[in-house]
Amino acid sequence: MLSLETIEAPRPAHITPEQCEHLKAEANEICAWLVNDARAMPSPTATFSAFCERIQDAGVPLDRASLAIETRHAEQSGLGWFWEAGNGTDLKTFPYGAMRDEVYLRSPFAWVHETGEWLHLDICKTGDDRFGIIPELKDAGFTDYICAPMPFEATNQNGMSFATKSPGGFAPQHVALLKRVLPTYKLVAEVMALNFRVKTVLRTYVGDEPQKRILAGDIHRGEVVRIRSAIMFIDMRNFTPLSMNMGADELAEFLNRYYDCLVPSIVHHGGEVLKFVGDGVLAVFRTGGNGAAQACLRALEAARDVMDAVNRERNGGPGPKFNIKVALHFGRVAYGNVGSGDRLDFTVIGRDVNIASRLSTLCGQLERTLLVSGDFRDRINNIVEFIPAGTHYLRGVSKKQNVFEPAE
Repeated sequence: MLSLETIEAPRPAHITPEQCEHLKAEANEICAWLVNDARAMPSPTATFSAFCERIQDAGVPLDRASLAIETRHAEQSGLGWFWEAGNGTDLKTFPYGAMRDEVYLRSPFAWVHETGEWLHLDICKTGDDRFGIIPELKDAGFTDYICAPMPFEATNQNGMSFATKSPGGFAPQHVALLKRVLPTYKLVAEVMALNFRVKTVLRTYVGDEPQKRILAGDIHRGEVVRIRSAIMFIDMRNFTPLSMNMGADELAEFLNRYYDCLVPSIVHHGGEVLKFVGDGVLAVFRTGGNGAAQACLRALEAARDVMDAVNRERNGGPGPKFNIKVALHFGRVAYGNVGSGDRLDFTVIGRDVNIASRLSTLCGQLERTLLVSGDFRDRINNIVEFIPAGTHYLRGVSKKQNVFEPAE
């Protein structure tokens, strides 16, 4: 871990009265923009870019800046925004464990997170071994560097850095302006980080479109939203006997390998995973503006990609192997919140969901990997060739269903 000794490049402390008045005016203008206008910007990336440009417009010779925010996301530990004058902002994600690796531990951000203090470095006078980033900054021609902590109420591993190539570095009035505006930016960034966590948590557990409706207040207890779509239901063959021989940790790892074969292909073809039910996955491919045929074609391509991914896993992956059953249907899906009091569950219901689920069961009975309903086949039978697989009663469905499988 880095030493916690104070590190600050010597700077003249004097700011003239004229500079002080200009500083106050510029800082107040930036803070007013942050409070009134920045909140309406389309994304944190756009806000950070505009903030850096306003810092430049205020007379600060800013050439590079970065913002790091801890997210506590299901798949990543944080997000980083990297702005460069004339080139805009790049957004990067930090995987779990990033704050324990050597790159972070030897960074200025680790120092400011540990001390809670601002760090101001004269790059030309700082040894290459002081922080891992120093040689890079020198090679790129930077002369001065500032790193500041930005603790939030829920997370502490946040911060911002500023760098310049100006021969004189950051003057006292530049540093004073940054210190004056950063607390206001922190408030805006904290709200954006909270919104990000809420949206990503909801998206992770209920899907993209439902999370938008929930946050908009459109889904109340008992209210149902109906969507017309191609419906996919996938489950695993012989999951119960397989799972009975596994411990909890092994089972979780096994299911994650299984879902990794399914979800990426579904998402790649424009599908939405609405529900995980044990080993079952329910996904929809909305008709949108392209119509029913395109939705069914996307669902069929996704199903084929899923089967390919499962075959690759079976042939090359470690651990227990699995087979799947895939059912495709076309109809209406209804979803909403049900429950009591303050404990609700997002659920997916409807006759067509039941048909897709029962069709998956039929796959096992007929020893098929992929079956489609007559309603699905009718949407694309002039594009894709299907082979009849019989007419069958499905449990809970009153009428017999015509069932097909793709010819290839």
